[in-house]
Amino acid sequence: MATMTLSCRSVTKPDDSQVDFGAELTGFDVEAMTDDDFEFLRRTLYENQVVVIKSQGKLSPRAQYELTRRFDPAAGVYSHGKSIDKRSVLHADLTTIPHHPQVQVIGSGFVEEYEGLSNIRLKHPHHKTFHKNPISPEEDYDYTHFYRWHIDSAMYNLDPPLVTTLLAVKVPKGRRQTCRYDDGTDTTLDVPLGTTAFFSGYRLYDMLSEEDKHFVRTSKAEYAPHPYIWMSNAKSRSNGLGIISEGLELAEDQLPPFEASKIKVYPMAWKNPVTGKIAMMVYPTCVRKIHLENGQVLDNLAEIRERLYKMQRLAIDPCYLYTHDWEEGDLVLFNNHGVMHSIVGSFEEDEVRVRDEVPDLRIGESFFTPPIVMFSNINQYPDQHPVPRQNRSDTFIPATTSGTAEYPPGALAAHIKRLNYNEARYRNDGALITSHLLRTTSSAHEWEKLANEVKSCQHLRIAEESARSWPRPLLLVNAEREHGDHEIQDLREDIGWLQKRITEINLALDETRKTMKVLAETVQFHNRQVSRARADNELLYQRNQELRCLIRDGEWLQ
Repeated sequence: MATMTLSCRSVTKPDDSQVDFGAELTGFDVEAMTDDDFEFLRRTLYENQVVVIKSQGKLSPRAQYELTRRFDPAAGVYSHGKSIDKRSVLHADLTTIPHHPQVQVIGSGFVEEYEGLSNIRLKHPHHKTFHKNPISPEEDYDYTHFYRWHIDSAMYNLDPPLVTTLLAVKVPKGRRQTCRYDDGTDTTLDVPLGTTAFFSGYRLYDMLSEEDKHFVRTSKAEYAPHPYIWMSNAKSRSNGLGIISEGLELAEDQLPPFEASKIKVYPMAWKNPVTGKIAMMVYPTCVRKIHLENGQVLDNLAEIRERLYKMQRLAIDPCYLYTHDWEEGDLVLFNNHGVMHSIVGSFEEDEVRVRDEVPDLRIGESFFTPPIVMFSNINQYPDQHPVPRQNRSDTFIPATTSGTAEYPPGALAAHIKRLNYNEARYRNDGALITSHLLRTTSSAHEWEKLANEVKSCQHLRIAEESARSWPRPLLLVNAEREHGDHEIQDLREDIGWLQKRITEINLALDETRKTMKVLAETVQFHNRQVSRARADNELLYQRNQELRCLIRDGEWLQ
């Protein structure tokens, strides 16, 4: 590896920490990496689960993409896909780099220009949008929650990626926060603002009772179709470890269309391909059923969640967590089949600032979090891969972190034909779909349904030849238009919020004016009373003087 001196040591941890994973590399040149270097990196990762490579600030999105791809050579799509259903709890989180759409940019603040993106507003996920009992606004500056403990995966149609990489582009140093568990205990954890927290699935498995270990080794977790839409109305526990069961999950007929063959059923015990150790890896927010060793299927969500929670809660005690304190240029790789992670932190709205030199964010306490590259593949190391081999697809299927992997081109064409169109032509390269619709069968509902489905397919164009047949004009849909739609929707949400605030302020001003008018009238009344009192006092003074004169004159006469 070039001329650099390679150094490898354990990550920095508090004195009372019992974290047994995490390594830090210095002197590692990612862009000049040889095959031997990569094999060293791969082994280091699977032995330590989280690897921090320092001083990688100049790493390009392409180099980050290529690095992650080496762990998963056959994969070529972001593990959650590219389109997002707006009902998904992750809708606001997806911003991808145009020239490398496998790389996602996440963070907080307005960025004028970055890697082909212009005028983007990054929104750091806040637990108040997802938790049943969020931190109060008065305490939000000093306290926070774990947002959501998760595995990076769509959990529908696409398999979990082997490895995720995170690159810190710009990290303004800020304050620290206290992460409260608020789970019936007084447990807290001091964390850097904007940290990423990790716990080990291997340590978790080792801590289980023998009965629970047998349960984990012999059971499988079935995940909901389109899980991030399925859970969109539900709320999380305050420590981010699973959903509170209130019956708010969407029914199947309320979800986007799905195929039973694409529903994921994974083992609960996943094996490390290098060390052979067993990790308990279950994504608690997405689980719908559990398949037992004897063939019985558990489908009581409340009971399933409670059993998983009692096991996984062991692993998030503060002494078992690694919370990374980001520095600019940190490249973090983690074994997505061995550790679970959570975003942590909350930001003040008035802390969002940006300098002219992009992406040099100067946001007070804001944090430009790392771009993410994630892949999904089952073919490399097949004898060691813990995920079942079924349900794999060779088609580029638009999907997202939310699991909304919908229609490959063939399925879309078939769906168009199933609707009552007079003619549907589909060219296999995905460049054009021309449709002539029957006036008697077209409706606004059908149009909305089709438009939403077409939006989920990248590289498609709908010709406007038959626009007059529709109750609404046809759309030109492509990846750029979809990205623009997301930005427009975000702007509309911001405008809506501002309009609401303006209305509230105007109402408050009206109330203030009314109060001031009452106060003015009260002051005028009191002034009149004072004037009358002064007049009365003056009259009394005059009478008193007159009496004094009469008394004096009477004495003189005597």
